[in-house]
Amino acid sequence: MDQTDTEGMSCAARAAEEDLKDRQTKKLVWRLVLSVLFLLPLMYILVGHMVPGWALPPILRDHVPGMVLAEIVLALAVSGIGRRYFKSDNTNAPEGESQVTDITNSPQGEFHVTDIIPQETIAVEHLMQTALMLEGQSGHKHAKAVVSFMEENGVPLHTPERFTQLSGNGMEAAFEGKTYLTGEEEAVRERLAGDSERKKFDIFYKCNRIDYLERQGKTPLFFAEDGILLGAIAVAEKKH
Repeated sequence: MDQTDTEGMSCAARAAEEDLKDRQTKKLVWRLVLSVLFLLPLMYILVGHMVPGWALPPILRDHVPGMVLAEIVLALAVSGIGRRYFKSDNTNAPEGESQVTDITNSPQGEFHVTDIIPQETIAVEHLMQTALMLEGQSGHKHAKAVVSFMEENGVPLHTPERFTQLSGNGMEAAFEGKTYLTGEEEAVRERLAGDSERKKFDIFYKCNRIDYLERQGKTPLFFAEDGILLGAIAVAEKKH
């Protein structure tokens, strides 16, 4: 097993577990719909005859064994579907610690930091210091939100020796002999160190449900060091 597979194993496992839960949720919804479809005629047979204008059809009203059989069949269907529904495992989170840190105390401003998501082998402090160093060189509204948050949380600032603006909302900087990179998905992924690092990026993206953050209206900013992904920080427009 190569290094990429080893480092991405637990993350990929969590991603697979999340996919399984999505499929289970869809199954639960369908079971609920089916149980309601069987429950409605059952309730009609049981109590519908007591509602004015809801008389049972002659085939049931005049044939008691048939009505009883219909009640039994419908009741068994509802019971069977309901039993499978309530026995299904529908937990909301995978086992183990989540890599996503949701930020509730956001700084004032138009945009604010919502999530800090370090790669599994990366310390969150290192990701935050890198983010401050890079975003501190930009005047973009997303960068200002990151800088404001890091400063409020006492993250030390390192000034890069040089920095370069890249296409795709990306930025590259050099500090103490290392090259750092930030930007949105395409700007960072295509500049990682080879296919193995891009594979890790894809695992990270799927495992941490980055697409879900985007559907929430958040913008994930990715960070890398010497072509290796450090993690992501998401920002969003502040709701007043």
